[in-house]
Amino acid sequence: MLILTAQRSKIVRAVALLALISGAATEAHAVIRDARIPATDARMIKWITAARDGDVATVKTLVQGGMDINARDDNGDPALSWAAYHGRKDVVDYLLERGADATLKNTSGRWGANHTPLLYAAAGGHRDLVQRFYDGLDPKAKADKSFDGVANFGLRVAAANRRVELMDFFLRHGADVNVTSAAGRTALMEATVSLDEKVIQWLLERGGDVTVRDREGVTALHEAARRGWRTEMVRLILDKGADINARTAKGETPLAWARQSGANGAVTLLLSRGAVAEGETKPAAKKVPPPKTPPPAPSPSPPPPATRLAAPTVTAGAVPAGMALIPAGKFKMGDPFEREASDQVPVHTVHVSAFLIDRQKVTGTLWNEVRSWGQAHGYTDLSATAKAADHPVHSLTWYDAVKWCNARSEKEGLTPVYYTGPNRDTVYRTGKRDIANDCVRWEADGYRLPTEAEWEKAARGGVDGRRFPWGDTITHQQANYNSGGRSGGQVPSYDLNPTRGNPPQFTAGKEPYTSPVGSFPPNDYGLGDMAGNAWDWVWDWYRRDYYRVSPNTDPKGPEQAQATDGAKVLRGGSWYFGADLLRCSMRGNNRVPDTRTQNIGFRCVRRR
Repeated sequence: MLILTAQRSKIVRAVALLALISGAATEAHAVIRDARIPATDARMIKWITAARDGDVATVKTLVQGGMDINARDDNGDPALSWAAYHGRKDVVDYLLERGADATLKNTSGRWGANHTPLLYAAAGGHRDLVQRFYDGLDPKAKADKSFDGVANFGLRVAAANRRVELMDFFLRHGADVNVTSAAGRTALMEATVSLDEKVIQWLLERGGDVTVRDREGVTALHEAARRGWRTEMVRLILDKGADINARTAKGETPLAWARQSGANGAVTLLLSRGAVAEGETKPAAKKVPPPKTPPPAPSPSPPPPATRLAAPTVTAGAVPAGMALIPAGKFKMGDPFEREASDQVPVHTVHVSAFLIDRQKVTGTLWNEVRSWGQAHGYTDLSATAKAADHPVHSLTWYDAVKWCNARSEKEGLTPVYYTGPNRDTVYRTGKRDIANDCVRWEADGYRLPTEAEWEKAARGGVDGRRFPWGDTITHQQANYNSGGRSGGQVPSYDLNPTRGNPPQFTAGKEPYTSPVGSFPPNDYGLGDMAGNAWDWVWDWYRRDYYRVSPNTDPKGPEQAQATDGAKVLRGGSWYFGADLLRCSMRGNNRVPDTRTQNIGFRCVRRR
């Protein structure tokens, strides 16, 4: 049974609130998050916890002991809402049979008021419970077509939580995709927080209006642009005729919002579509007096350069779509929390040269595209899989990852990085080779695995000393991980998630319980899943005491002969493991390079 002190409860609520403010749309109540336990007496906590966990026996015992069935926590949520969000049908059945009020709404204005058990069930994706609560509404409530009526409120809750089936449900029951709130906001604006192109596409196909502005002049394109690491959202809204240079009441354009959030993919796309940068204006046509004599015929313009299959060559000021620039500079590498993990100390200052890194892990779609090209061009045994096309690829060896990097490079006309020997005259395309540092063209412009130092610098997002890419505590709002760990052991004090296990929205079907890339807010460099979802293979061999002998500029890890247990380093943790393994400083150290598991993936870097 989870009992939280009042002090820790305040921390939990503060963490969740900050996540909403930083990642959600202006009307943050469009997203219901599972990250709070009330700071009241122990009996109340036991009541809410039992409802949340589906502990019917404890719920019954408390009711028989005189517990008010409609008692609410300090955010105004009754036990029925907790049970509804978590899909605890048995608890819901019992509470309703005992007379629980299904129309109760939470009261916390800062959290977002007026959430009923039905809306919690929608946020949790429980279609059967939504139907049950809806059937129990009176005709007047069902007929309410205001923005906060059950159909329209339910639509935006379902959209923000990526519940497309329930979006259909609410549309069939009278929701209007373009009804606006008192602040002038539409479901399309709120839905950008879902980071799911399918949700955006669904709303657009049903008439979602991209021209609507809220009271601050914000459009759906502004909201998508500031979350532009999912560039497809921006593209979809642009293709529907959005004003690319629309300005808010403060004079800010979608391009400005994308730049402020570090969404370089959106910046590149917006500029390519004609967005005007700050300080620039659309060029006006100049009036030129007719020449006294006819001018000579102009020389024909040279044809545009051939477009490469993917990312363009990196030049000063240009960042390829889907990648982020990590600037050159120093950072503090290692664990600053006085741990006894000897392989993560001492904390030491490292200078890393500028480089580019994939914003997201390599997905099943990208892996298969490159693999198909590679198989037709001399690459063999590139074996891996993914749970879905937009999930991270997994079950690949370190050798597979390295060869795939070369194939991606050659496919895009770049110089491969990895070679079979120190002469670097034969590209590594087949077999298993423990290639050494001198078999690498570090100066080449092709793709490669990040070094351990590059990975940690990128994960920290430009801020030293944090436990995780975003701060020092963690919940399921920030990452896909197994709260409490696989063995169900002691939960670290910084794991503030109120439930154990994986985020429930990603546990459908069989393992692995990976999530679509971009499901969680990125770090300050715009990188997603630098903690959780799937481990990242990195270049370095693992040596337990390497930090005591590591160079202080662009370290590339020890040679194989110095490696501990013949292992390569993994970084970032995964869906399978607990919070401790998701720390920025954590060095996964027990996997030899030919390991294949359902929780290891990777991402690529390139020379700046």
